[in-house]
Amino acid sequence: MNIQMRRRWTYGIMVIAVAYLTIFYLISSFLANSDGEAGSGKCIPYHKIGLAHGEHGGRQWRIGASIEKIERRGQCSYWFLKVNFSPNGRSRGSWIEGWSVPAGGHLPLDATIDAYEAEDGRSIGGVVGSRVRTVILWMTGGRTVVFHPQVPSHSLRERFVWLRGLRYFLWFHPAGEHPKMAKLLDGTGKVLYTAHSQEGELIGNMVD
Repeated sequence: MNIQMRRRWTYGIMVIAVAYLTIFYLISSFLANSDGEAGSGKCIPYHKIGLAHGEHGGRQWRIGASIEKIERRGQCSYWFLKVNFSPNGRSRGSWIEGWSVPAGGHLPLDATIDAYEAEDGRSIGGVVGSRVRTVILWMTGGRTVVFHPQVPSHSLRERFVWLRGLRYFLWFHPAGEHPKMAKLLDGTGKVLYTAHSQEGELIGNMVD
């Protein structure tokens, strides 16, 4: 085999090796940043995503979600799921609700509600379980409000398993009114849970 042929042969092997390593790196990176890893129950890298945004009364609002590991003795049996509410689009006046969920999982099927009224008394936002289709709010002024919590988009739920067990809402109301009680209904109209306000919070069962 002459020198030129050897060089071509060596170059070909190098190209194949580089291509193999590139493919291996891309696949590994994808699995580490997707729920391929999440499904295995291992430690998960920190993720932060946007769920919804909009405008109300000239103010921008946002809802986001994030996940991070809870590591104990090198093991990650649980993750910490957080949902952030920004009624004004700023840090001031925003709040975060959070719960521990099993690694590779999401909120349980019997999750009910965890909601909070903003400090300015003009909105209430929170998370309900995936079975909840309707929320009925009784306000202090005697008004009754009905709305339907939103589910994360199909693409987000496919990509992030930890979003599959929840729905979320952010409802704006006139100043001076405050939520007194909330009833949660499923798709058939059956009452799943009734929550009474505790200093601006509506709290129910969210974890096992």
